[in-house]
Amino acid sequence: MITLAVILNLIVSLWIIPEYLGRKRKIGFNWSLVACLFLSPIIGIIITLNSPLLDEFKEKIIINSDNDKKSSLSENNPKSVLEKLLKNDLLTKEEYDNKINILGEIKFYNLIQNSEEFANLKELLDKDLLTKEEYFNKVELLKTKMKSKVNSKNLLEDGFRISSEFIDGLAVVVDDDLNYGFVNEEGEIIIDTKYEFADVFNEDLALVRSDRLFGYIDRNGDNIIAFQYNLAEPFNNGIAKVAIDNEFFNIDKKGNKVSEYTNNSNHSIPL
Repeated sequence: MITLAVILNLIVSLWIIPEYLGRKRKIGFNWSLVACLFLSPIIGIIITLNSPLLDEFKEKIIINSDNDKKSSLSENNPKSVLEKLLKNDLLTKEEYDNKINILGEIKFYNLIQNSEEFANLKELLDKDLLTKEEYFNKVELLKTKMKSKVNSKNLLEDGFRISSEFIDGLAVVVDDDLNYGFVNEEGEIIIDTKYEFADVFNEDLALVRSDRLFGYIDRNGDNIIAFQYNLAEPFNNGIAKVAIDNEFFNIDKKGNKVSEYTNNSNHSIPL
């Protein structure tokens, strides 16, 4: 019973509160995790819920200069917090190493959850094509497979977070400065984190943003359609909706204008 209570406490502290509450607020996943680890889940959830919603935080980030943004975001790195505690003799080297390993395991678990294999297993379980025992056995095999490819501690130290599912072997990755790029299933950065925004690849092109303008890149990171759009959507059936100022139109995969369309409140163009 005690072991079960400890496991439940770890799940709540290390995953549920930071993942489902922290990510949506200014405190972020990392600080919410630190609060739960070093205080308690109850205190951690109170601190997290008292933090403003992330939308408000993003508006403040956009207004700040790039230097101010980098400085502010660097303080939200749990590894930096742990290093300061170690430097001030508030953590022993053994305690520091243990916390680093815990954070690394969380990174690794997030990588598994965002993998295509995990999504397929979950779908089979939901459709009763796998028993729970078979599902858990397959997940353990997946963990073993991915551990042989990815050093989760290095992912943590490099400051990257997987933020999408894997599409044809690539997923969106975000660094501690909120720059976007792409990573493969082996944990290797394939396209550098140099964009203000990035969406998953659709029809071999990904929608990205640089200097507040949208454009499209291929899987090699080459700019295929220039950064010129104030608004844009991913490609669907060879066509993407874009806008320059107040002109809304469709383009093909070479960036040619093919038709105009009327903007309405139902479009999904990212801001």
